[in-house]
Amino acid sequence: MKKFLITLCALLAFTTAAFCASPKVQKIIDDTVKATQAELPLSVDDYTILWGFSGNDDTVTYHYAVTVTSEDIDGDAFKEAMIPQLVQVLKSSKDPTIKSLMKNKVTFEHKYYGVDGVVIADLLIGPDLY
Repeated sequence: MKKFLITLCALLAFTTAAFCASPKVQKIIDDTVKATQAELPLSVDDYTILWGFSGNDDTVTYHYAVTVTSEDIDGDAFKEAMIPQLVQVLKSSKDPTIKSLMKNKVTFEHKYYGVDGVVIADLLIGPDLY
């Protein structure tokens, strides 16, 4: 019975710690979403507009529109070219919010849509990459 109680206490402590950390991360995400949405739409370059930003407890999602149709771009080649660039942007970021999200192992999702509204690429940058 004593072993059972010790195991139960350890499990409860672990579970409580896991659930207590989540609201903190969610608050960081919620605050980031609110601040970012106030700046949208945002021109990224001559071909790309950041038009949406959302998040949940372990992922923030950037939504981009590009000035071509989904048929005009090879999604796999686009993904292969973009992921290293996006990882480098994260790694070199001085932004305290980005650093906090990375510290809390948040996944950064980048969804690119063609002018036809079809997803060209859905890029996931998880903690294993940054």
